[in-house]
Amino acid sequence: DAAKAAAVREAAAREKKEADDAATAEAADNRAFFFLRSSHPVRRALLWVVEQWWFSTFILVCILVNVFFIGADGRVPVDPAVDPTTAAIREAGSYADYFFLAVFTVEAALKIGALGLVLHKGAYLRDGWNVLDFFLVVAAWVQLLPGVANLTSVRVVRVLRALRSVNKVQGMKLLINALLI
Repeated sequence: DAAKAAAVREAAAREKKEADDAATAEAADNRAFFFLRSSHPVRRALLWVVEQWWFSTFILVCILVNVFFIGADGRVPVDPAVDPTTAAIREAGSYADYFFLAVFTVEAALKIGALGLVLHKGAYLRDGWNVLDFFLVVAAWVQLLPGVANLTSVRVVRVLRALRSVNKVQGMKLLINALLI
């Protein structure tokens, strides 16, 4: 009987250790920036912000206005001598690009802080639409580097920003996902 009891205690201790190790591994994997656990108040606040309807609506409006500026950029004549307002329109478009890059960078940072980057299930880069968003933000920052802005391939990436609106409108997201599958 003593041997059986010892074996049962040993098995229970082994199971508890395995469960504790699994919980520790899960908790370690579910950290943002390697130190913010999902229960951390900052991370919970970030998650609250990114889950609010007004946050998603603001981002969607920014995407649509940004797409408008991208479309208008090619329609403004290059020669300011033809129309003196063209220089002002192009300058406004340039400032708008910087504003939207800042907004989308902050959006990505908030979501990465709330969801984690990639190491655990449910992380920011585990969603294909977020991968597209992150790629567009990084490409926009790369475009600001000296000597890169005039590369056609980088400028074409700006057109992909319109696809971001698909991610924000649930019905469109379902339709695109259905078409891709």
